[in-house]
Parts: sequence; structure tokens; C-alpha cells
Amino acid sequence: MWPLIDSWGFADPFPERFDEQDTQDLCGPIAAPESLRDIERLWGWDVVRRYMSDLADYAERRVSEAASEVGGELYLRLTAHAYVTADAIDRFAEQSIPTIVGWLRG
Repeated sequence: MWPLIDSWGFADPFPERFDEQDTQDLCGPIAAPESLRDIERLWGWDVVRRYMSDLADYAERRVSEAASEVGGELYLRLTAHAYVTADAIDRFAEQSIPTIVGWLRG
């Protein structure tokens, strides 16, 4: 037995596949091909990859400087995609890291 509408649980076995009914979010698969073409058309993938790599290296240095006073291990997820700027990384390091450090100190 299968739900009439596929949803988050559509791959689950019966009866769990009926637990979370909604419509599937197909925005990503629909939008991704055009978005990937736009990145190539606007900047070119070689430029974007180089930018993202350089920005990730910069973010690692900048954030590690800002968080250096944290003892133990700290894991943060940073993104370095074409829409991220060094200014955004600086704001994160200057504003968010002190807040996170404060939370960790309780």
C-alpha cells in the first residue's frame, strides 16, 4: 500500500511511509540545472571554484583567529560559495564567534 502523494517518508516501509504526509519538495531538482548553467554563463566554473577555494582558505584563517581562545574542539560549518563575500566572513568572525564563545563558557 502506497500513499497517494509521495512525501518525506515515501521510501520508508509500510506503515511508516504514511507517518509524514505532505508533498515532495522538488524545487531543488527543478532549479538546480538552470542555476548550474547560470553560474557557468555568468562567471565560469573555473573562476567560481578558485574563488570558493580562496574564500574557504580565508574563512578558515579568519575564523580560527577569532575563535583561538576556545579550548578543546569547536566545529563550525562555513560556506564559501559564489554568493559569499569576505565581508560576510569578517562579520561572522567579529560578531558571531564572540557570541558562540560566550555560549560555550556558559
